[in-house]
Amino acid sequence: MKVGVGMPMKALGREELLAFARKVEEGPFDSISLGQRLTFETNDPMIALTFVAAVTERVRVMTSVLCLPFHKEGVTAQQAATLDRLSNGRFSFGVGLGGRPADFAVAPAVWEGRGRRFEEQLLAMKRAWRGEPPFEGADVVGPTPFTPGGPELIIGGFAPPALERAGRLADGIRSFSFSTDVTEHLERYAVTRDAWERAGRSGRPRLVTATHFALGPGARQTYEQHVRRYYGYSSDLMADALSGDAPTSPEAIRATIRRFEDAGVDDLVFTATTSDTMDSLDRLADV
Repeated sequence: MKVGVGMPMKALGREELLAFARKVEEGPFDSISLGQRLTFETNDPMIALTFVAAVTERVRVMTSVLCLPFHKEGVTAQQAATLDRLSNGRFSFGVGLGGRPADFAVAPAVWEGRGRRFEEQLLAMKRAWRGEPPFEGADVVGPTPFTPGGPELIIGGFAPPALERAGRLADGIRSFSFSTDVTEHLERYAVTRDAWERAGRSGRPRLVTATHFALGPGARQTYEQHVRRYYGYSSDLMADALSGDAPTSPEAIRATIRRFEDAGVDDLVFTATTSDTMDSLDRLADV
């Protein structure tokens, strides 16, 4: 199992992001992830990860996830192919629907019918990456990806339609939970794998899992503060997150790694909830 880290959900400046990327590159980690929020103080994931790819050679860069309905698929196909080329195939393109109406309003993007539109976007991007013209008489969308057929495509989601869609159209799923009970992730993965097999695809989908962590003085308190801030728009989500068995000690993190590896998870990504980004990364590396 590979262990990666997520960038903290805040707008890192140049020097802090540079230090973060180099520390991950030199440490015991395999990937760097960043997701997309519009109505939140955080960087754009495609731009930030391009910066990371430019100052690293080894680690994989992953969107976790890009909210695809916010974007035009032709432009996004070009951006993803470019990042795949510039990283020499180290890019995993995690995409999802997005679930926050405020972000859709800001984009702006249409909330209704986003699932159907999302699938149409996926198919259009995959055609572009294969070198097929977007319509008769048009030139192809460049550049040609470094990875044949396009970057690894990972769908993030919780609902059965998203998980089933990943089995038909993507290379795997990204499953997030504040809880460190692997059962929740495996249940989602079963839906994806069933759809994969029914589609007659060879091999198996990849399972990427993610959670938040806190280490150091007052770890549990800072963890809870982060949950309240991040999920403040939904009392149900906040209550569910705070009821979980959070990885807020070295022992809990080690147990989580062992449990997820034993379950056959491909990737486990930890994202710090504390404001001291570099200290948190050092503590996680020590664990």
